[in-house]
Amino acid sequence: MFATQRKQSIVLVLLTLMASMSFAFSSFAAAPTNIITYQGRLLNANSVPVSDTSLSMKFFLYTAVTGGTCVWSNSSATCDSNTPASTTARTVTLTSGLFTQNLGDTDDTFAAISDAYFAANSTMFLEVIIGSETLTPRRRLT
Repeated sequence: MFATQRKQSIVLVLLTLMASMSFAFSSFAAAPTNIITYQGRLLNANSVPVSDTSLSMKFFLYTAVTGGTCVWSNSSATCDSNTPASTTARTVTLTSGLFTQNLGDTDDTFAAISDAYFAANSTMFLEVIIGSETLTPRRRLT
């Protein structure tokens, strides 16, 4: 009888220890990065997808649909101190006019996107520049 109680006590202690360790490890786990997947399709003047190629693109987050403050760019978590002209362009590959970019994915050399941008601004807008052409209007992030 005592042996059974002793085994149950050991099992209970081990389960408690495992639960405590699990909690401790989860407390130290890194928060996931904020990643916004953006997909696009580029068409030429005749509405035909741009052939397979690579283009220079820049991505920005603004606080307003026009004007506003630039808070993030693909190369700077501070939008290069709100100087978008300083942003480093990315080379983006198109396949049948289609492309996908994971904005904020630091594993893919994007600048991180802070939680603070969304906490401080009720709406955020994405601006994309392809080559020297700024796409308008900016796209609201929802």
